[in-house]
Formats: sequence, C-alpha cells, structure tokens
Amino acid sequence: MPFKDKEARIKHDREYYQKNKEKINQKARERYKNNEVIYQKKQEYRRQNSQKNIEYAKKYNKENKEKIRLKRSIYHQREETKKITRISQWKSRGIIDSDFSSLYDVYKKETNCYICGNEFKDSKDRHLDHDHETGEVRFICCRVCNSHFLKEKYNIWK
Repeated sequence: MPFKDKEARIKHDREYYQKNKEKINQKARERYKNNEVIYQKKQEYRRQNSQKNIEYAKKYNKENKEKIRLKRSIYHQREETKKITRISQWKSRGIIDSDFSSLYDVYKKETNCYICGNEFKDSKDRHLDHDHETGEVRFICCRVCNSHFLKEKYNIWK
C-alpha cells in the first residue's frame, strides 16, 4: 500500500499497532523467550570452550598482526572516533555539560586562545579549561595559559 507522505505512513502504523497491540506484544514475548534460550546456549558454549577460544584468538592475532594494526590506525583516524574519545576523556576528568556534542564542535572550531589570543599550534596545544570543583567549563585556552591559570588559582607561583 503506497503512502503519499511520511505522516500518512506514521498514522497508518499507529492505527495498525493500536488494533493489533496484544498480538504484536505476544510475538515480541515469544521472540524474547527464543532469544533467551539462544543466549543461554551461547553462554554455555563459551564457558565450555573458553580455553579453545582464547587459543584461537591468540593464533589469529599473531597471524594477522599487520591487518589488525592497520584497522586500528584507520579507526583511530576517523573524526567520529576522535570526538567520542575526547568526550569520554572530558567526562572522566569530571567535566559537566548538557550537550557534549556541541561543546566538542565549538572546541574544534576555536583557533585562538581565549586568554592570550595566540593561535593554537596544533591539537595538543588546545585545552578545555574547567572548574575542578564544580566541573563547569570556563573556556578554551592554550597549554601555557591553562597551566598558568591553575597555578594562579592554587597559588603555586611562589
């Protein structure tokens, strides 16, 4: 049955679900039970063959060392991977923000230090400064300004 637009399709799907809710839920419960049985069988197989699986993994890794290294390097060069990694680091350091994705976009687009105005030399020179007590982000600055700001805050200048 062709639909004129997306809204018509959504309306049709909602109506179908309301009419057949119980039947749909029953099928879902049956699928879950079947998947649970399959899951338990897989877990049992893994327990019984754990040593065999470990040996296979060691052999595969040894024989495909270059292939694995290449895949990892390609994976870590992807922009999405860099974004995920950076956000994860921020979270582990206690940075709190409502939208890490937009914070990352601002972080990547910033070209100059907020404090001294100097241009960032490379990605390692760019730092996201935050309050260590509250976790709130203050600004994006260079490595030098970030360390000076910390020294000033904790009176380490002397």
